Amino acid sequence: MTCFQIQGIAQQVSKDSIFFEILLSKEMLKPFKDVSFIPSIDNTPEGFILLSSINQFYILGWGGMIPFSESVEKPIKSFTNTPNCTIIFVQEKELCFLDSLGKSKKLFGLPDSNMKISAGKEVLYLFGNNNSTGKDIIYILFKKAKYISLLEYLSPITSILEINEDLFFSSKNKILFVDIKSKQINELLSLPNENDEIISIDYANKILYFSTNKEVYRIKNNQIELISNEFGGILKYDGEGLLIFNPELQLIIRLRNNLLYPVTDNPEPDYRIKL
Repeated sequence: MTCFQIQGIAQQVSKDSIFFEILLSKEMLKPFKDVSFIPSIDNTPEGFILLSSINQFYILGWGGMIPFSESVEKPIKSFTNTPNCTIIFVQEKELCFLDSLGKSKKLFGLPDSNMKISAGKEVLYLFGNNNSTGKDIIYILFKKAKYISLLEYLSPITSILEINEDLFFSSKNKILFVDIKSKQINELLSLPNENDEIISIDYANKILYFSTNKEVYRIKNNQIELISNEFGGILKYDGEGLLIFNPELQLIIRLRNNLLYPVTDNPEPDYRIKL
């Protein structure tokens, strides 16, 4: 494990380099009465954007938005689209999936309620507050409904991301990473203002991106760069650019690849060099 830490105040990226598209706005949602989204977003193999309200999934494309599932009774807390294109989601203390007809099916019970979920390359990660200890805990979910506890952390965990053999996660104003085998936790970076809660992290073309509710950052040449202080939200790279999803504003913006670094042909990204 190579230990490193990014320090310093964020520098502002030139606004002349930022080009973005508005993919979702309140105006576009007028045909859908009182729809509000949970803070989860993913892509589909067909190039659509997958969203969810508390009781129904939707797909969003250039032609608009349509329901993608039947309505469910229990509120949807979090979801992910797995590498084999199965939509897995959390409902209270249950892990569920959508079948081929768009119906909700239970997989098995969960250790705690209100957990979040994220897909790794070969496993799923569940994380959230443990009601008995008061700590946040990360579970690794394997095939055949087997999961194990990876680690506990004192502060609330807001997002996680698997990169190679390390797992990155955000908590308050920090991003940390843990070697999955040794379970050793190291701090990667912290924002100067302790009140700036990092809510999302993503990784594309050897660059790490992270965001608060109001700002979006990236790491370049071992320095934190501020991409935008006009909007923030949940991040998701979709191949064409970086999606920024703000469910409260009912807004999705894509920063085009002209802002991001060129796609590399290297199949094994080495983030340790770039960071």
